[in-house]
Amino acid sequence: MSAAQDSRNYIIWWSNTFPLDKRWREKHKVAFGSPQHRAMCQLDIMLEFIEERVYEDLINEALENDEKKKNYDSGVLIKPKVTSKEEENKAFEALRKIDFSKIKF
Repeated sequence: MSAAQDSRNYIIWWSNTFPLDKRWREKHKVAFGSPQHRAMCQLDIMLEFIEERVYEDLINEALENDEKKKNYDSGVLIKPKVTSKEEENKAFEALRKIDFSKIKF
């Protein structure tokens, strides 16, 4: 096997073994095999990735909650008024089917 093929196989093995490594190196602009890269612990790379995901989830959750609050405050969550007699009858029929005596408060 040639040296080029050995190097290719090693890089493929490395990428499969440490899937977050390439992303970390690109983010921090660190060359593969450089002293800074060799000094880095793969566990730290994984923890950094998890931390970023946690913060992204928290930010997205906060944005969703803000959007829900805006919708609630503006009345978007209120259902539109039933306009036809047929729709009104369907709504009342659905209510009649509910056994309110089985609901625990």
